[in-house]
Amino acid sequence: MNRSNESELQRALRSLRNQHISVEEVQGPPDGFGFFLSPIGIVLTAPQILKLIADGELNSQGIRTFANKEKQLVEEDIEAAEGRVPPDQFRTWTAAKITDYINEEFGRVHSIRQVTDVLNRLDVKYKRV
Repeated sequence: MNRSNESELQRALRSLRNQHISVEEVQGPPDGFGFFLSPIGIVLTAPQILKLIADGELNSQGIRTFANKEKQLVEEDIEAAEGRVPPDQFRTWTAAKITDYINEEFGRVHSIRQVTDVLNRLDVKYKRV
C-alpha cells in the first residue's frame, strides 16, 4: 500500500472511531491484516474500507449494507467465474487465485475469507491449501 493510501486508511479508521465504532486490527489467514469493527461485528480489509470511504458509505449503515451486498455479489461472481473458466482449470485454483481472478475480472474488493466461505457453502470444487 502506498503512502497516500496509508494516510487515507488512517483517516478512515479515525472517522470510524469518531463514529463510536471500535476498530481492532486483526491478522489471520487468508487475508492477512483486517479490521474488526465493533459493535457491527464485521471484519473488513483495507481495500474494502477505502472503497467505502470513496463511495461515501463509511458509517455503520453503509458498512452493514456493503456486507449484505457483498454476500450476494460474491456468490454471483463465483458463479460467473465458473462459467468463464474451464472446470478442469477452476478446480486447480486456490481460493486466493479465485479471489484475485474475480477482483481483477469484475473490479471487486472481495476478501479471500468471503470467497472461501461462499465456495464452501456452495460446495464448489477448488484447491484447498
